[in-house]
This record gives sequence, structure tokens and C-alpha cells, in this order.
Amino acid sequence: MNRYGREQLRRIFEALELPKNTRFRGYVIMNGVDERYLIDLVPEGLLWSNRPDDAIVLKKHKKAIELKKLAEEDNVGIGLLFETDELILPLAEDAVRDVLFSVNQSSKR
Repeated sequence: MNRYGREQLRRIFEALELPKNTRFRGYVIMNGVDERYLIDLVPEGLLWSNRPDDAIVLKKHKKAIELKKLAEEDNVGIGLLFETDELILPLAEDAVRDVLFSVNQSSKR
């Protein structure tokens, strides 16, 4: 089961005013401080890239949590990866939670 359902993704799209052609690609493991994305697991360790389009994309949030645990680095988190025809947009899960919290607070008023 995905961590974010269709309704939550719709709210994120609306709150961030993402273009209509935006698609949710899945979850990525990211180090937000260094702006690096996990691209491979090799016997020597983990390989990272500065390009989000190179990242391993996972469809299930549970798998992303498992992979994040392997990273064992500070500042590593799960990100949501969105794509339009023009760009690839990674968003840290913490930022997404903040957006959803703001949207929920606005709707209660």
C-alpha cells in the first residue's frame, strides 16, 4: 500500500500549483542537505547522484522505508518524485507533510 493516496496527492498538486500534466512517479531516497539521490546498491556501499532522474524509484512507501534504513547516513530521508513534461521535481517527505498539514488547517477554517 502506498503511503500517500490519490486524495492526498491531489491536495499536494493543488497546494503546490503543479501543472496538470504532473505525474507521481514514486518514492526516492534522498539526502536533502547534499541534494543527492540513491541510484544503486553495490557490495562496496551505496551510490548517489545529484540528478533526481537517476534515482531508484520505488512504488511502495514500505520499500522506501526499508531502503532508507540501509543508508545509515544522517540527513537521509524519503522523497516523493513528481514529473511533468518539463521537469522532475523531488520533494522531501517532511516538506510534503508540512504542505498537507497546511492544507488540512485551511480546510478546517
